[in-house]
Amino acid sequence: MNPLIESARTGRRSIIVHFHFFKNAGTSVEFLLKTHFGDGFAIYEHGLPTETFPGTVLIPYLAEHEQLQAISSHTICFPAPSHPDWSVFPVVFLRHPLDRVLSMYRYEKQQDSSNPGVQIARERGLAGYIEAALFETGSRSFRNYQAWMLAGCRETAEDHDSLLRAATGALNRLPAVGVVDQFDKSLECFNEWLAPHFHDLDLQPVHRNRSDGRASSMADQPKE
Repeated sequence: MNPLIESARTGRRSIIVHFHFFKNAGTSVEFLLKTHFGDGFAIYEHGLPTETFPGTVLIPYLAEHEQLQAISSHTICFPAPSHPDWSVFPVVFLRHPLDRVLSMYRYEKQQDSSNPGVQIARERGLAGYIEAALFETGSRSFRNYQAWMLAGCRETAEDHDSLLRAATGALNRLPAVGVVDQFDKSLECFNEWLAPHFHDLDLQPVHRNRSDGRASSMADQPKE
């Protein structure tokens, strides 16, 4: 039996940990969790927004805030934190990489900020934005980012075979995984898994901070 499912039956403290991968419907998920749990939900970012940390950094915060039943973070990577007295339920949404890149570009292009990514998106267009991320800024955002986060932010991100094995291994250990372009269906799966352990949990579709990705056909793609 999957240990995540088995541990959930022990009656220990149950905690949802949402891994908020940037531009993967995370703001919508946070809104739903906040709506249901109220003060039992928190967003916690450890360190700087550009940094990443293992899920274990959540343990002291969760131990200090015993009222929390759900938490979300941009800056943590897999695996989820483990504690002998808790049952932790990891929630993550994945997205087609091209959809994600286009969504990031559209999001940054419309921001009122002096952030370098915003300036590049405004001044250099989509191609320039991607080129800068890949070859100039050293950002991991477009370099197998989702696989890297699932694999525990391993420094061997350029070893594609090892990275893929680690990422798929992490996915195979999860009872449910969200997919952005199947958001509504994904919520149904999460409800089925989580509802028995969180009273009256019923996550219903809502879209916040939405920046669409690819158009439905190649003819509708932006000419940039």
